[in-house]
Amino acid sequence: MSDFPKVTISPVECDGLPVIKGYQTDVVAELFLHSRVIPYGLSRAELIVACWYEAQWGRRDLFTDRWRLWAMYVQAELRRGDIAVDDLPLPPKLMATEPGE
Repeated sequence: MSDFPKVTISPVECDGLPVIKGYQTDVVAELFLHSRVIPYGLSRAELIVACWYEAQWGRRDLFTDRWRLWAMYVQAELRRGDIAVDDLPLPPKLMATEPGE
């Protein structure tokens, strides 16, 4: 599983903030949260991992309980080991009342 997307934290990259492919995970997640577009040309799997990270450890005022529940589901599915990251659902929309939700 060497090609599995990874969040990294290094004091020499983005002042020690968590990043995926050089982009801060909080920025990636927030852009997706508001635009529903995968930013920076990231893959779907990279987006899912960045959003999962932020839902678990990100700002509590920004990422809702719905995102935390989604993150728990994603983590449980990945632990089972029989699903690819690309096959996981994307994080939920900001509000449950948005069209398509």
